[in-house]
Amino acid sequence: MGRLKKGMNGPVSGKVGTVIGSSWRGIDYMKSRPDRKVKFSKAELLNQEKFKRTQAWLKPIKNFVNKSFKNENKKLEGYYGAKSYISKNALIVDNNDIHIDPGLMKVSMGTLSNSENMAVIQETPKTLKFTWNPEHLPDTSPKDQVMLLAYDVADAQARFTTTGRFRSDGSDELEILAGSTGKTLEIYAAFNSADRQRQSDSIYLGSLVIT
Repeated sequence: MGRLKKGMNGPVSGKVGTVIGSSWRGIDYMKSRPDRKVKFSKAELLNQEKFKRTQAWLKPIKNFVNKSFKNENKKLEGYYGAKSYISKNALIVDNNDIHIDPGLMKVSMGTLSNSENMAVIQETPKTLKFTWNPEHLPDTSPKDQVMLLAYDVADAQARFTTTGRFRSDGSDELEILAGSTGKTLEIYAAFNSADRQRQSDSIYLGSLVIT
C-alpha cells in the first residue's frame, strides 16, 4: 500500500493506483506501475539474483563503505561505489551458483597509500590485533587513521571502525562479536586520511577462523 506523505500534493511512497512513488538521494519521484504479462527470462532472473546477492552482502557494512568509498566517485554515495565494484570485480557466476568472492572485493578505494606489512592475528577470544609499518610514506600523514573490518558473511554481521588509531601508531585492536568462536571472518584494512578527503584501497588479510 502506498502513502501520501504530505497530503494530496506531497510525495508518494509506495504504490498508489497505477503509479509508484519513491525517493532517491532525497529526491522524490513517481513512475508508472509496470504492466508485465510475460515471464522473466533466464537472463533477467539472473540479473535479479545478482542484485539481490550484492544488496545482501553490502547491507551489514553499508556504514563502512559509505565512508571508505565516498571519495572514489564524487557523483555517487560510497555505498553505490562499493556496489559497482562488486558487480564488476567480485561477483562470481558459476553455472547456477552466484557468490561474492571476499578475496576479490575491495571495501575501500582511493589514492591514499597503505602502510607496508599489514597483518592481523587473533590476540584474545574477543580481540583482533592489526599491525603495520608505522614509517612515514610520501603523500601520507602520521595522523591518517586506520580503517578495520571483520565481516562474518555467513551470519551477515560485522565489526568495524573507520577512525581507528593513527598510521604512526603501527597497531590497533578490533573487538569482535561475542559468540564468534568457530566462525569465519573476512578481514580487511585500509587508511582514512587525516582530513577525510582521501582513502586507500583496502587490503584483504584473508579468512580467519576464530578460536
